Order: sequence, then structure tokens, then C-alpha cells
Amino acid sequence: FKVSFTFLNLVNHKNIIKYHSHNDSINFIDIILSYGGKCLKRIYHKLTKQEIKIIVKNILNSLIYIHNKNIIHCDLNLSNILIKNINLGQIYLCDFGLSVDHNHDYIYPINNMIGNNKFLSPEIIKQEKISSCSDLWSLGIIVYYLLTNNYPFRNINSNNIDEKLNNFLNSQYNKSRLSEIEFDFIKKLLVINPSKRLSAKEALQHEWLNN
Repeated sequence: FKVSFTFLNLVNHKNIIKYHSHNDSINFIDIILSYGGKCLKRIYHKLTKQEIKIIVKNILNSLIYIHNKNIIHCDLNLSNILIKNINLGQIYLCDFGLSVDHNHDYIYPINNMIGNNKFLSPEIIKQEKISSCSDLWSLGIIVYYLLTNNYPFRNINSNNIDEKLNNFLNSQYNKSRLSEIEFDFIKKLLVINPSKRLSAKEALQHEWLNN
């Protein structure tokens, strides 16, 4: 929690949940935030493709902002995106409890991770150096899930992730569920080598979001 309000206290962006204050006691820290609406995990099945695009654009704007401040979120998933009003752009990134400072060469202790590893980037799973592009892998998983109601990988680990990604890229299922431009966006985020992934700024300029 201390990590969360430390980073939230450093940011001020329309697509990041607003931190107001906290109460610190011996055993607990209560963080007071603005109301951000429902988490994406609860409403994803009701979304149109246009609404998905709006959500992705707003989250990319929040990622560009935090990455420019050398903050890596490290836990981007369906539960950490809040939706209040899509048409008004009231879409918020939240929960910075696992975030790190990009100024340091950081290797995430995978055994300490809490949550669903379906969203974790290969470099986190392999316990290699992370970067801002680690968040973009997670976004690729989110976009795929929103468009297909399915995960691209299951039960991934450091030994099988390369094989699973190759199977994913050659799957006929994806070609039947996704348009060519949708799949192009996703596969440019789901790249093993983080230096070859789209950055948040590059992703925002992709044809799928501007078509």
C-alpha cells in the first residue's frame, strides 16, 4: 500500500484514479481515492468494439503519462482498470501497489507476485530486467480478452512461453475471431523481446485505434 500511494501522489492525469489522502496506523494503511466506477472485469462482456477502442486509447494515454515519469505499472489487468463513463472518457488506471521506478534496473521477484499470471510479461515470468514495455504486453492480453472473451495463453511459464506464443500467432482461431487489423495490433504488443514491442505512444498511433 505504501508503494501505491507513493506513486499515486506523484501523478495527476485524467485517466489515473485520484489519490486524496491516507490514514497510517500500526497495522493498516487506508488510502482515500476518488470513485472510479466499476472494474473492467465486471463489464467487459457488455462492451462494443467501439467502446473497447475508447477504453484502450484512454489507458494508453495514462501509460504514456506514467512512462514519461519513469513509472512502470507492472500489474495491468482487467481488475485495475475502472470504468465510470466510457463516452465521457472517465476511464481510470488504478492500483500502483506493484509499480516500480524505471530509473532502476529492476528484476521482479516472481515469487512475490500476487494475482493472475495470465497478464505478466515474459520478462517478469523469466525474472529478467523489466521496462515500460512490460505494461504493453499486459495491454495486449487485455485487448485480446476484450475482443474474444478468451485468454491467448494458459498455464504459461518460463519454459513454454515461446512455444505458446508461436502457437498463438499461427492459430486459425484468431483469424476467425479477429479482423486483420485487430490481430496486427495485438501481435505487435505480444512480442517476446520487449525492445521490439510497440511503446504506448506507438500503440496509440496504430491504425486499429485510428480507423
